Amino acid sequence: MDQGAEWFHGRFGEVCVEFGRRPRVLPGRRALCRLLPPGFVAVVKKISGQKEGMPDLRESVSLFAMSAGAKKVISVVPEGQNHRVKGDRKVILPGVALEILSTRMIELTEWKLCGLNDPFWRLYIPIKGRAEVQYDADADSAGTIKLQPGKAYMIPPHTTLYSRIEKEPFHKWYVHFTLGQRGDRAVPGVYRVESTAKMQEVIESFSGRKPPLYPWESLTLVGEALSQLPNSIWSKRNVDARVEQAMEYMYGNMSRKLAAAEIATASAVSVRTLNHLFQQDLGMSPMHVLLEFRINHACRLLRHTDLTIDQIAEDCGFPNRYYLSRMMKQVRSISPAAYRNGGLGPAVAS
Repeated sequence: MDQGAEWFHGRFGEVCVEFGRRPRVLPGRRALCRLLPPGFVAVVKKISGQKEGMPDLRESVSLFAMSAGAKKVISVVPEGQNHRVKGDRKVILPGVALEILSTRMIELTEWKLCGLNDPFWRLYIPIKGRAEVQYDADADSAGTIKLQPGKAYMIPPHTTLYSRIEKEPFHKWYVHFTLGQRGDRAVPGVYRVESTAKMQEVIESFSGRKPPLYPWESLTLVGEALSQLPNSIWSKRNVDARVEQAMEYMYGNMSRKLAAAEIATASAVSVRTLNHLFQQDLGMSPMHVLLEFRINHACRLLRHTDLTIDQIAEDCGFPNRYYLSRMMKQVRSISPAAYRNGGLGPAVAS
């Protein structure tokens, strides 16, 4: 790096801010911010060079530093704004994408799952009766869990489930949700957690009243349960940072056509290196992972929305409904229409 130059790594590109020179952009590279000197202000105008499909960066933006002691943070704001922020960030936590797909209470007299395997989380909160679930997490892990009132049960995506009722009727609340690409990559299984006082308060508040207009209560249920899970169910699935970066890029852009070269550029590696890293960490190619993302998203939309199959195909990056159908039959051994109508299909590990 030249003397007197600093790099700003942003969401849509990497800007080299050189004192008194024109800024440069290297599209597709994402990383944490490097830091400018305290009090330094740079105005970056007409940034060019972004790849096709990336947001237009030609609008002027201002980079300003906020400093306190030895720590400085860079923010991006529209040019001409008079924002002034000074301080010291003591704690910075990563973002998380939480989507509640459905929250329901169900009264069951029969509950027989035979190899159910879905691409979203489940939270079960039994309130009456007893049931049993058997699960296959992977080739070396399986188990049986008794479901009973007073406890809650968290089930990550791609856990293969079998169930039966021991004492009927079996009543339970359940929440289906997703945590984004990284959060959904938890170790499959059935995890018993406490049904906390706050969770019981939420459930009791549902009694005798209309369903809430907004899902804030669902967020409470999920948050209380998530906070009790061990970090190991995610840390065991850690991958190389470049693989993680590529997966985030694919997950965020699955609705459009993606080539291996673009994904590699977004991860700042060659196509050959990217293929090697994916095979090493995941045992599959980047394009196969992208197909899994698209099929999983299609399954979520089929199960939890009223979108047409044509709309779902477009939203998931498939050229048409027929190609979606062919890929679902290949990957999940079930058609989109059958999956939407309640067909569970055989267990599929991914």
